[in-house]
Amino acid sequence: MQDDLSDEDVDVINLGSRSKPVKKKTSNSSSSRPKAGKGIDLNLPPLSNIEDIFLDLTTRALDLGLSDAVDDLKNRNINVATMCSGTESPLIAIQMISKSLEKIGKPMILVNHHFSAEIDLVKQGFIERNFQPRALFRDVREFIPENAKTATTAYGAEVPIPEKLDILIAGFVCKDLSRLNNRPKGLEDEGESGDTWLAVHSYVKKFRPSIVLIENVQNTHKFWNAFESRWEGIGYASTWLVCDTKNYYLPQTRKRMYMVAIEKSLYGLGVNDAVDNWKNMVRQLKRQCSCPFDAFLSEDVQDLSPYGARISEVNWDLCKLRYDRIRSDERLGLKCPVTRWNENGTPRPPDFANRKWYQSQSSRVHDAIDIAYLQGAQAGYDALYKMAVWDVSQNVDRFKTAPGILPCITPNGCDFVSNRQTALGGSDLLVLQGMPKSKLLFAKETQKEQQDLAGNAMTTTVIGTAIISALIYGRSSFRDLAYEASPSPLQSDPKTKLGVPARVKDIVVPSANFQELDLQQFIKDASYSSRLCNCEGSRYVAKSPIRICQTCKHSACLACLGNPTHEYNDTISVDLRKRPNHFEETWRPRLPAQIRLYNFPDGKNSNAFSHSVAKRIREVNINSRDFSITNFQRSNNMWQISYVSADATLKLLVGECIQWQLYIKCPSLELGNSGLRETLKQPLARGLVQNSLLEPEWEIFIPHPISCKLPISGSTERVSSWRNRIGLPDFRNETVPRYLNLDIHTAEDYIVRKELSGQYALQPNCGTAMSSLYKSCKGKDIYLFLESDPISRGELDRFVFSLDCRRIPFGEARAVLAELDCSWRPWNVQVDKISNVSGTIPGRWVKTNITIAHSTVPIRANMPASLSAMTFSDCRLPWQFLDVKIDRPVDISTFSGYSWALQQVKILPFSAWTPCTSVCPQVSCICAPATPRILWNVNKNGTATAYEDRQSAAIFERMVKTRPPIFDIRASSNSKGARVQVGVNIVSLMHRARSRLSDSKECRMSWRLITNHITPSWDPFGRFRLQGSLEDPYEGPLTLRHQLSPEQKRSLMWMHKQEFGSSFTISEVEEEIHNSLGWRAEAKVETEITVRGGVLADLPSFGKTVTIIGLIKSEFELMEPHDIVESNQKRGNTRLVDIAATLVVCPPHIARQWREELERFLGLDLFEEYNVLLIERFEQLQKLTIADFQAARIVIASWKIFSQDAYVSQLAHFTAMPEPAELKGRAFDAWLNYAIQTVPLRVEELKIVGVSAFEANTKSQLESRLEKEEFKAVVPLKIRHGNAYQSYSKLRLQKDSKTVSKKKSTQQAKAMTVGSALNWISLPCPSLQLFRFNRLVVDEYHYLYENDAKNYSAYAAVRKISAVKKWLLSGVPALSNFSDVSRIASLLGVTLGRETFSDGLRSAQLERKFAADKTDFEKFLFRTKINSYYWHHQRHRRAQAFLDQFVRQNEPALKHIACTEFLRPINISMAHHAVYLELSQHLISQRMQIKKLNDRSRSDRVGRLNASLNNSITAEDALLKLALMFETLEGRSGIDVLMQKREQQLRDTKVEILSILADAETHQKRSKTAETHYASFKQDVKFLSVVGDKDAGSILADLVRDLEMEQIPRKKATDSNAAEMLKAQTSTLRSLARELLLRIRSYRFIESVKELSQEFSGVQVSRARKCSLPDCAGNIPSLSQLYLISHCGHIACQACLRERKDGEGCIHADCDVSVQPSNLIKVSELDLGRKEPEYNSYGNKLHAICKLIEQLPNDDQAIVFVPNEDTISIVKAVFDDTNISYHAVSKARPYAAENIEDFKYNTDPDHKKKVLILNLLDESASGVNLVNANHIVFVSPLLADSQHKYDSSMAQAIARSRRYRQRKTVHIYHFAALHTIDIDILEHRHKRSDALYDSTADNPLDYELSPKGKPPKEKTKCVRNKAGKMALIPMFWLTDQAVCNKLDLDPENLGNFTSSINFSETFDADDDT
Repeated sequence: MQDDLSDEDVDVINLGSRSKPVKKKTSNSSSSRPKAGKGIDLNLPPLSNIEDIFLDLTTRALDLGLSDAVDDLKNRNINVATMCSGTESPLIAIQMISKSLEKIGKPMILVNHHFSAEIDLVKQGFIERNFQPRALFRDVREFIPENAKTATTAYGAEVPIPEKLDILIAGFVCKDLSRLNNRPKGLEDEGESGDTWLAVHSYVKKFRPSIVLIENVQNTHKFWNAFESRWEGIGYASTWLVCDTKNYYLPQTRKRMYMVAIEKSLYGLGVNDAVDNWKNMVRQLKRQCSCPFDAFLSEDVQDLSPYGARISEVNWDLCKLRYDRIRSDERLGLKCPVTRWNENGTPRPPDFANRKWYQSQSSRVHDAIDIAYLQGAQAGYDALYKMAVWDVSQNVDRFKTAPGILPCITPNGCDFVSNRQTALGGSDLLVLQGMPKSKLLFAKETQKEQQDLAGNAMTTTVIGTAIISALIYGRSSFRDLAYEASPSPLQSDPKTKLGVPARVKDIVVPSANFQELDLQQFIKDASYSSRLCNCEGSRYVAKSPIRICQTCKHSACLACLGNPTHEYNDTISVDLRKRPNHFEETWRPRLPAQIRLYNFPDGKNSNAFSHSVAKRIREVNINSRDFSITNFQRSNNMWQISYVSADATLKLLVGECIQWQLYIKCPSLELGNSGLRETLKQPLARGLVQNSLLEPEWEIFIPHPISCKLPISGSTERVSSWRNRIGLPDFRNETVPRYLNLDIHTAEDYIVRKELSGQYALQPNCGTAMSSLYKSCKGKDIYLFLESDPISRGELDRFVFSLDCRRIPFGEARAVLAELDCSWRPWNVQVDKISNVSGTIPGRWVKTNITIAHSTVPIRANMPASLSAMTFSDCRLPWQFLDVKIDRPVDISTFSGYSWALQQVKILPFSAWTPCTSVCPQVSCICAPATPRILWNVNKNGTATAYEDRQSAAIFERMVKTRPPIFDIRASSNSKGARVQVGVNIVSLMHRARSRLSDSKECRMSWRLITNHITPSWDPFGRFRLQGSLEDPYEGPLTLRHQLSPEQKRSLMWMHKQEFGSSFTISEVEEEIHNSLGWRAEAKVETEITVRGGVLADLPSFGKTVTIIGLIKSEFELMEPHDIVESNQKRGNTRLVDIAATLVVCPPHIARQWREELERFLGLDLFEEYNVLLIERFEQLQKLTIADFQAARIVIASWKIFSQDAYVSQLAHFTAMPEPAELKGRAFDAWLNYAIQTVPLRVEELKIVGVSAFEANTKSQLESRLEKEEFKAVVPLKIRHGNAYQSYSKLRLQKDSKTVSKKKSTQQAKAMTVGSALNWISLPCPSLQLFRFNRLVVDEYHYLYENDAKNYSAYAAVRKISAVKKWLLSGVPALSNFSDVSRIASLLGVTLGRETFSDGLRSAQLERKFAADKTDFEKFLFRTKINSYYWHHQRHRRAQAFLDQFVRQNEPALKHIACTEFLRPINISMAHHAVYLELSQHLISQRMQIKKLNDRSRSDRVGRLNASLNNSITAEDALLKLALMFETLEGRSGIDVLMQKREQQLRDTKVEILSILADAETHQKRSKTAETHYASFKQDVKFLSVVGDKDAGSILADLVRDLEMEQIPRKKATDSNAAEMLKAQTSTLRSLARELLLRIRSYRFIESVKELSQEFSGVQVSRARKCSLPDCAGNIPSLSQLYLISHCGHIACQACLRERKDGEGCIHADCDVSVQPSNLIKVSELDLGRKEPEYNSYGNKLHAICKLIEQLPNDDQAIVFVPNEDTISIVKAVFDDTNISYHAVSKARPYAAENIEDFKYNTDPDHKKKVLILNLLDESASGVNLVNANHIVFVSPLLADSQHKYDSSMAQAIARSRRYRQRKTVHIYHFAALHTIDIDILEHRHKRSDALYDSTADNPLDYELSPKGKPPKEKTKCVRNKAGKMALIPMFWLTDQAVCNKLDLDPENLGNFTSSINFSETFDADDDT
């Protein structure tokens, strides 16, 4: 069901008025407090727990008839089914009702859940995991046909459709019915709604359930009334009503239609009364929600799955028009106080906000949040502290929900909570739909998927009410029959026998000695593991250091801090932090499991407590309660450890100190606004721990509120108020005192505390509501601030005195010293006037003699004494692992009731792997059934679709649903005591693991039991590491023309060892977790395989090719080819053609290089003897025969041939099969697998019958196969059917005609017809899969599968080539995650583990491709399984073990090859810089997302900016291109030309604005309807409030004034569209106003640059040096004190920046640009004194590159690397213009191999190329040997999407030249334009352990590390020293003062040369994982 938000689903918010706060006094009594907004009734007892809600609902219903219904049904199961209910809310509701009945003492409702029907895979997985219906149907539409008797389940089985149900609960798709749908459909219009309704109707008509309950969206009465006749037509009586969720306990405005239909013939007379009574009962069971939504949720909102940065920015011009109008009409100003959005394009939300969520949202959402916040401020409250919910998927004018009430939950909504500063995740929304989150199992559902579950769900409380009403008034229609109960979470299975060990041993309960606890370590561990930043949630630790505010003790990580600014001082480094799960693992076992309090006042004889409090204390009887340890809660700066009893909670707070706090629970029936409930929110006792945990110093709280008068006065010094600072125009003059004085003179210290007396200073940068924090100046941390109730009106909020000013979660009460009357506000305080403010002291603390002690309830426990006594053979029998006996009765109704007893004895010594041999006695074991067989269907378009065999799917489904559970906990209790038995079915778990290795004949099985399991945070795993070769050098016989290096010989020695065979253990682990118990059972199955080969991952330049040649040659020196073949045949006969050759598969561009290297190292004679075959194209393969391959010792094949259609066709021909339906993905794999299985039989046939007969048999075998339906079902084939069918011979003829000339075809046909059994080796064009090669070598293998779409068939074919030994070569193997390693292993024939679509951390691109190939059943099955972090971590370790055994990476020894590497920093011209900044501002404002501007307005700016994008895919790419090239004409100053162009553009913009204004005036006069947007725009223009710049505003005002004064010709407009045209034109005007602003600022920037350049050039300036501020004192002594503000063009000096009132604004009062340090360009670093080129130029960078190349010696050559394909064209054009000879090579360009050959070997001076241009990201840049070139030029830094890709590409590039046989010094140049993205990329990606120095400096920086060794590479920083010399240095150098001194660096003044952009998500910082 798809939900949409309608107007009926919102309420009007009421948090304050739009007037200023009321100054008159307001009553303090809680009784006068109004309801907190529409919906929440505080006069009812608060209910925020779904179990309590259903208990209340059930209790009320019992008195209204449910009691009789339950009695009638107590011996009968109710037969239930659901259709399209999404999350099975009806079953959850029945479960909750049943449990409530059990708690009350009534019979439970027993249910047979016959089926569910759900088409969505996510929902299918959720339903199966949580409810296991007898059948889960895949598509409800299968019920529609008249003859439908069976349907398909989610498992793919076809089963009968159940009939004769008691209750059917259904929904149907509502999308077509929604009134918000612009294209609605009726039920008869064949839409989705109509089809699903028809399915429900058809089922009811045929299978006759007794009662039908329907839920759907609210629609018109007429629409739903029409259903009465539909039901009447099939014999049902019906009625309906609309229910709102907030009227049924839950705080959500969700109005939905609920309908009942009762089968008339079954019910009999009175059926119409029954349906009417049902409706009345549903209404009678209403109960208003009494708690805000936050009360239902956990505090942790950051634990949700991460949000990704937004990848596109939508066009929201019309929304912007509406938003601007709201800002104008409501006088909200132009500021963005919440998001702090500024000109660098990124938001800076509050530090407690979900930063990732903000980054994922559009600018429209950011603006909506700011506007809603400003509206609240205008109304008198701070929305950051109010529980307002804004559905930001809607526009801001639809933010109408009441405080604490959620708008309608929809699948696509985005419910942003203002006081949480994040959107509610799907898991939260499920809770607010009434789902008991703790009782539901979630697997891999994302938050978005969970939101979809919630948005499509029925609310449990409403559907539960409907079900109760149906049972009361409709049960008479139930048939007199009962099905057997089905296994279901609603009903427990009968207990099986529990295996008890023959021998057990007692578990010694450790003696309690809590005196010895190291309390200081306890505090330290708690402090460093507590939540120190809101982004950490409950399980994570921030990756950046923590800063602590010295004023208010607030803490935040470096990534989140900044809003508010605070006064940060202390820092906690990341190294000191501890994992939260580590804290719990360490300290939970050391703490007492159960404790008691003694000597707590009983409330009988004490006058200290009020009557109600004393009564509650007596009821609870604290001294008789046992407090059991439950949860560890991570909180801000502390841990809260809860000890719980029935009516009280004892919390142990561990932070800066250790303190016990006792809370007494309020009676459940107490009203929400009662005084008792308010009192009991505070602890009634507290105990400060000093020396011993159980010997605290106790105090008891006496809650006696006392009223008093507090004399408060304000200082003469005043500062801007909160409303003033956030930019509200009506409050621009509002101020507050800088200091407040509180003078108290009284002897009654406990009434008015003297410590409150004194002066308080305003701390506006430390947050709190309305930035109202004042702190005592006496030195003690006493704070005065506004305490904002999240659901009350703003005028009722009070200022309070407290020792704690932190933000507290809802439900937690702050301990206050005093509170002021709600009418007092600091902005109303008059200067030097004392006001006696009414205040209240809430009570006082007094010492008491309470004591606390560890509870000593006798506990006896035992466990198996010997595992050998437990016969693990029967998978139906769980074995008892723990037997606990407690010598007193305990509550066993819930696990938490007895978990405290298990706490002390549950840790068992079974964590080591224990071997086991399990033999299952059952004939067909149900633990691990075989998955269904896959079949294929190919449609007429040739698309292949996989599906499951229905019969095997049914068997699989039945077995999975009946297999035994792993954990079995049995608890019993009586008057003498209690017993808890914990059993584990180890055998069943081992059988499941064994099935994962079904192909293995021999395996080892083992198991273990982890009894201290705690769910950890899902932190990234460590990076995979590669080992080097440590073997002795190879000393065997080896003769080559060029000797191997010692390092290469070591590698060769390792390779020889590997080829003898290396045994590797393949393992699979199956696990089951009981989270409440903290146990994790694991079963492991292992088998051994022998692998011959491995991976050479030696770094580029090592000489992997040479090493392989050495390996081949050394083997032939030991063995003859026939000996090799015989030896291989002894290892197993594959029935393929065994040959001694090594097959080398490589990229096309280096195939010839392999042949050259072989000839070079073998020598010409031996090379010819080896008969090396080179196959670059399929045509070359056609000329070869089997005999040619047998004679060859080495075969070199370009992998391009495997992806050619002709090759696949040839393989199909040989195997007598049609061609595959597809050449990619799973379909091709299935075809290829079948073909490869056929190859050995066909080879044998060929050997027996010869070529001629073989060809003759091929056709008959093909026709025979095609006659078998089984063959066509299991293999996806390309076959045409019917009249379009083509014979195989015709297909062959067509294929041959495409690839071979007619003459060649004739010759081939003749060859085919001659021969006998003896000439089988003459078979032409043999596929390589026919052979078993001696060795397979795949060079640069990672490129083979990087581009799956193009190379997939080649990748799949190479995997299926048979070879005794296999080697993979790559200098830069991809090792990002398990999937990368798994692919490496698969090429070696090793399976590291079963496929999963996610590694538990993120879904990699490769894994998403796997998921796309899966069937619906496989995706569904994936959704039902949950694998833990530990499971994924073990899999990660197995992958590392594989790498350790089969992969070696060695560094080349290249010290003998001299190399210099330099940075070439380029200062681009002033004009170039200005253009770059303009594009940068545009892209940054679009949040670094490419969005071409609409050119309908014919704006020059649109054309200019679109042209600057230059067909770029990403914003970063566009900036990279612009930083490279800027063309100017000869003889013209770039800055003057640019200024002229901007002046013209400014004039054009004015003309365009004036023209649109004229048209708008015309349309306004002709419009029939009032359109006020235009009038509002003109009003804003007149008041200069359209744009935040006075210059731009004045120009706009002049244009409007000119229009009103002059008569301008106006275009015609029709009355019918005038209003719409006017609205569109107003939107255009506001966009043009923004364009005008940008152009003025751009011009101002250029003007400032030109003005400043005169200072550098020595031109005398008449005026004194000053900045742009009119009031600047001037006389600025040095240009180093001036800054250019990049986003507005103003010049600022240090003094004016320091003295500005707004610490984040521009110095110019009429400019609203937000100025951050990154926006300030230091004038002295701009190098404006350089002259602009007077020649035709492409920019300074390209000029410098060309100049460098032109200065190279004549016999030197260079390789120029460009970052992408587009840049090749730019560089080519420049080289052409400058007469530099070159070749440009890339995969996309023809003749790559030929051009490389020419560049390497052409020595003709007239034709020799100076430069080879290569694309860094292209495979053509890898593998090739280019030692003829000794200069490497990086035109621009590489824009790589991952650190691995950057490092690997750079290493490959440098290795083209710096490698063995290089005779010259290699020179490497990194060109980078300063203040552009070039430097951003270098600092982001270019990690080093040494430095890059500027080679252009006269005396460049130079510093070498000591010879002790280089530290690991890390990020770098571009710096300039005091002498002006530049370098790119590692960041860690800046922390070494000695290095800084050596380089003459000032760490505080290094310069900033970046452009300060924030990279989009495409370029992730993945380097530290």
